[in-house]
Amino acid sequence: MLRRFRTSPLLWLIWSVLLLAYVTLLPPPSSFTFWAFATAGVAATIAQMVHSYRKATWEQETIFEWNERLVALGAIFDLNDRQDVFEVLDAQQWEDVLVALEKMPSGSRSLRQAILHTHPSALQ
Repeated sequence: MLRRFRTSPLLWLIWSVLLLAYVTLLPPPSSFTFWAFATAGVAATIAQMVHSYRKATWEQETIFEWNERLVALGAIFDLNDRQDVFEVLDAQQWEDVLVALEKMPSGSRSLRQAILHTHPSALQ
């Protein structure tokens, strides 16, 4: 869940430098420096929004692909909350789970068992 709220450290650095410089200089609203800070602040905000949108889109596409692979494998979704399970593991951990599912016999591919076999701490 907290992964959703992470943003690029570079954007945090830009915002921090802008804020520190603005508080230190305190330019009057009619000066060029004030408008340069305002423009840089708007640009940093737009960059953060674009970054967040792209990251969220990528995450949704990845979750959709994992779900499609699970359905194609015929995996049994034997977990309480199907939506949260995609957010618990990262990409490499999901690859481990999918490989473990592929190794299981066709009729008994349990998602819970695959996660417990590869990353038991994820379900606690």
